[in-house]
Amino acid sequence: MARWDDLASEGYTVADRLFDMGYWRSCVNRAYFAAYARTTGVLLEAGVSLPARGNPTHERLPMTVQHNLVSLSPAARARVAAALGRLYRLRIVADYGPHRRVERASARGALGLMAQVFRELGG
Repeated sequence: MARWDDLASEGYTVADRLFDMGYWRSCVNRAYFAAYARTTGVLLEAGVSLPARGNPTHERLPMTVQHNLVSLSPAARARVAAALGRLYRLRIVADYGPHRRVERASARGALGLMAQVFRELGG
């Protein structure tokens, strides 16, 4: 059975590869889910109680980080929460906005945000 850290690591690798292949929309999707998986794993390791389904809702994830990851400084929590919020908005456009273009710059930005979340969370 896969663990959150396994999903995060795989997502990180796949996002990078999709970028290299020019699949901007899919790159954004995987970058978000890699950051989401890494964050969820860290929340569980910290003993944070999550909804019955076992993982936080996407909309509440930044707030869950802000209020619960007290092992991080307030500034680090704010940076992670902001990166997750921006990644989520990019992912919504990539997944649900087929009429909107997802450019290379957006995919590159998503990779940067994903990397920031991993750095801040120690992964």
